[in-house]
Parts: sequence; structure tokens; C-alpha cells
Amino acid sequence: MTISVSTFLMFTGHGEEAINFYTSLIPNSKLESITKWGADGPGGPSREGTVMRAAFTLNGVAFQASDSPVKHAFDFTPRCRSSSNVTAKQSSTGCSRRWRKADKR
Repeated sequence: MTISVSTFLMFTGHGEEAINFYTSLIPNSKLESITKWGADGPGGPSREGTVMRAAFTLNGVAFQASDSPVKHAFDFTPRCRSSSNVTAKQSSTGCSRRWRKADKR
């Protein structure tokens, strides 16, 4: 019997944006499938269009993700910091990170 495990990422919004960013950054990556919350889903109309469930690969490795409709007491958003490899950029949706093109492999 073969058992496989898939990493599951939970976002608190902007999950599709993150998946698109990761798959554009990492070679051999793609969004396999996505299902979005409707207006009648948990969280109501304000959560409509967010990710209920998504499957994607990063360099051939399977991942799953969702936008949680629940308000958590913890946060997943990385803090904006700059380093030699990352340029942090403040946007209207919060902190987004952009890897320098030279670092993309």
C-alpha cells in the first residue's frame, strides 16, 4: 500500500493571488484545479470568489490550498522585510514579496 501526503496551505484571503505568484516563480509549476466560495458559503457574500479548494504543483510537487472563511487568532501574512534575495513591496492588500529575477531558477 502506497501512502502519499500533500502539503496544505491555508490563507486568510488572496490565496489565488499567492498560488499564481508561486506558480509563475517556480519552473515546472501550475494550477491544477480551483473551486471558489459562492455568496452562500461560510463567511457570506464578502468571501465570495475566495478559494474553497485549490490543487497546484510547484516544480512537480503537489500542494493544496484554501482561503479560510474563519477569522483566526493567528496570522499567516509575512512581515515586510528586505534582504539580499527578497524585495518587500507594500501594496493595497498588504505585504507582497518579489524574488529578484536573477534569483529565479
